Amino acid sequence: MNFQEENENIKNDIEINLLHSAEADSVEAMMDLAVYGLAAMVAKHNKTRGEQLVLQAIAGHMRKLLAALPETESLVQTGKVYRRLEDLIFKTYLPEQ
Repeated sequence: MNFQEENENIKNDIEINLLHSAEADSVEAMMDLAVYGLAAMVAKHNKTRGEQLVLQAIAGHMRKLLAALPETESLVQTGKVYRRLEDLIFKTYLPEQ
């Protein structure tokens, strides 16, 4: 699977989570939206080194947020989808040594 297909699969998984969300303003839904937004940013803003570094910084902050939140069933699922996106960001855009 290539980069674009995996990114689209991640966005589709988040869309499904949002459709099944009981409350649109819950913490779980907000984190799903944040992951979806990051996936959308990865699709459009990944060309320059500066953009790649910004995506990595955002991914790092999002990881900290997910770690600080309680482990509800929905957030565990969001975390799994997020880790796929994080792998995509860091494996595709490793900074030059």
